[in-house]
Order: sequence, then C-alpha cells, then structure tokens
Amino acid sequence: MTQYQKEKKLKNKEREKGLKLKIDDKDSVKDLLSYIKKTLNQNKATDITEIKVDQSFSEFEKILIASGSSKRQVIALAEKVQEGVKGLFRINCKVEGKENADWVLLDFGAVIVHIFKPEVREYYQIEKMWKGPLTQISS
Repeated sequence: MTQYQKEKKLKNKEREKGLKLKIDDKDSVKDLLSYIKKTLNQNKATDITEIKVDQSFSEFEKILIASGSSKRQVIALAEKVQEGVKGLFRINCKVEGKENADWVLLDFGAVIVHIFKPEVREYYQIEKMWKGPLTQISS
C-alpha cells in the first residue's frame, strides 16, 4: 500500500468517525430533521411524511418522504436539501436515483429522505412498508 493510499484510508476513517458523532447526537438528529423538513416545505414539496423507524431494526432513525410535481422539481428538492445539509451540518450524503429523477433517495445516516414524483410514490407506497407512527407534515 502506498503512502497516498494509507493517508486516504486514514482520512476516510476520520470522516466516518466525525459523521458517526453527529449521527449519535440526538439533538443533531433533531436539528437535521427539522432543517430538512423546513427546506422541503420552503421549496414546495407536497405530502411530506415523517416515519419513525424502530430503533432495534435499523441504523437510521427517521425517514422523510416527500413529493415533487415533476422530475425537475424532484431534482431541485434533492439538490436544495443536499447542499443545505452539507453547508450547515457538514454531512455528505449518498444519493440514488438522480439520473432518472422519478425517485431520489438521500441518505444522511440517521435520516433517510425519499423524494418522489406523485405517481411513482403511489405505485411503490413505501409508507406501508415501515411500521411505526407516521406524521403528515404538509398536504
């Protein structure tokens, strides 16, 4: 292993360690969740739903599901949330589905965000997959 590879591996471990500290902090998770919900609302996402995940089941605590009226809005919502969280909380996220933009998933560790086009959300009905209390945020 080269020196460069060793340094890169060490930096990745440090970054993961810093991310885990943020995720484990309940107040940080609450602030992150609040910020994401506010950003989705301000950018005209619809049907925002929060799902509390059974803590014995998963690495994440909350799921937020929202709808955008078009592929363009789905991408814009995802980008606004991603950029805002990165800037304010210094958390990078994993992104899936941006190429197709029918359903974009943002993984912030403790909080998972799904942004759908309405017809795709209706088709998959992922709210029904998760047990636990659902909280409707907006209509």
